[in-house]
Amino acid sequence: MAQRLSRREFIQASSLLFLGSMAMGEGLFHKSIAAKEIKNNWNAGDLHHLIPIVNHERIFIKTSFKVPLKNTPRLKIGQRYVEGIKSDTLGRFWQFDISGLEAGQEYELRLIDNSGSFLCDPWPLKTFPHPKYQAERLRILTFT
Repeated sequence: MAQRLSRREFIQASSLLFLGSMAMGEGLFHKSIAAKEIKNNWNAGDLHHLIPIVNHERIFIKTSFKVPLKNTPRLKIGQRYVEGIKSDTLGRFWQFDISGLEAGQEYELRLIDNSGSFLCDPWPLKTFPHPKYQAERLRILTFT
């Protein structure tokens, strides 16, 4: 006789299946990065968190700063500049939406203030391969 799954086991299995299908398809990848975790000697400045969401043609980044920014920051990605969108009233939280990117391409990103000074050290971020590309391997990291 087949063993029945408990409600908890069913939810866990469904969650893993959903995450796996999102990673394999056109779904978005979401990973929160504490700025100090990128590199041990990485200069975060007043940057507190980076939260990137990536697919094969787009990068969306949310940032938080230790102190409010008085002026709109810009994100430099390759040769492009994208103005930040303030997502709170004080200026501690900003978001950047970059579309029209190449699939499977690594980009160097830099946060810049209105005077052209760097707000933190640059960091790399890679877009996902095109959805029609057959992946050789898959890694999934979950945190609950």
